[in-house]
Amino acid sequence: MSRKVLRQQGADENGMFTLANFHTLRIEALDLFDRSLSENKLDYLERFIEMQVAQEAPPLELLSQIAEDVHQRLLNLRQRHFDERDEIRRTVEIQFGVDLTPFLPVDPLEYHRLNIEAVLNLSGAQQAALSEEKRLMLQQTLQDALLTGAKLYEEMSVAEYLHSYLTDWLMALHIISVRGSWAEHIRVQEPLKIH
Repeated sequence: MSRKVLRQQGADENGMFTLANFHTLRIEALDLFDRSLSENKLDYLERFIEMQVAQEAPPLELLSQIAEDVHQRLLNLRQRHFDERDEIRRTVEIQFGVDLTPFLPVDPLEYHRLNIEAVLNLSGAQQAALSEEKRLMLQQTLQDALLTGAKLYEEMSVAEYLHSYLTDWLMALHIISVRGSWAEHIRVQEPLKIH
């Protein structure tokens, strides 16, 4: 038994979503994606996707559009993460005269793992230039920045997983669709045998 991947429940007689229905489901998916990010829970959007995939005719166009939206949000999160990393590096250099570059992890996505103690235990001229008040301000500035970085990192991890989850389902559904069409084509091509 092959699954149809074109016709959709809630679709019109031509098997197409109404624009309003398509838009509503897309907005719902993005709301669930945002909720997944804010609560660090994957299952909100996963359940929505599973409900779409479980239909007799999964809506490939809708799922493709949602995957594209999630990918765009993931790219925005990555950009924000890099901007935050660059901003804290510049702020610390300008306000405290400290170059964070040697202390940052090699992987730029993990700047939230910066060792604050190593930065505060500077030696030489940099250490002498920092008063106790400045050291405390630097410590608080770094702690706040690293909390923001860790939150963005978690959101990126959730977004990457959900994007992968969506694209895996889409690939599987496309394969099913192609195989179903190919099997149908072969069946039509076979000559009728009369016994």
